[in-house]
Amino acid sequence: MPKLNLTDTKVLIISIVLLLAISGGIMYYFDNRIKISNEEFNIKLLLLNKQIVTNLNQLQQNLEESISSLKNNLSLEMELIDTSLKSFRDKNDRDLAAINSLIDEIERQSDIK
Repeated sequence: MPKLNLTDTKVLIISIVLLLAISGGIMYYFDNRIKISNEEFNIKLLLLNKQIVTNLNQLQQNLEESISSLKNNLSLEMELIDTSLKSFRDKNDRDLAAINSLIDEIERQSDIK
C-alpha cells in the first residue's frame, strides 16, 4: 500500500470530517422534519377527532329531537284514534239501542194485532 504523506492524510481527515458533518446535518434536518410532520399530523388528527365528536353530538341531538317529535305526533294520532273509536262505540251503542227499541216496538205491535 502506498504511503500517504502528511498533506494527503490531512485532506483525507478533513474530507472524512466534512462527510460526517454533512451526514449529521442531513440526518438532523430530516429528523427535525419528521418531528414537525408528526406534530402537524397529530394536530390535524386532534382537530378531526374534535370535529367528529362535535358532529356526533349534533347528530345525537337531532335524532333525539326527531324521536321526541315523532313520539309527540304518535301520541296525538293515538289520541285521535282513541277519540274516534269512542265516538264510533257511542254511535254504535245508540244505533243498537234504537234497533232494539224498534224491535221491541214491532214485537209490541205484533202482539196487539
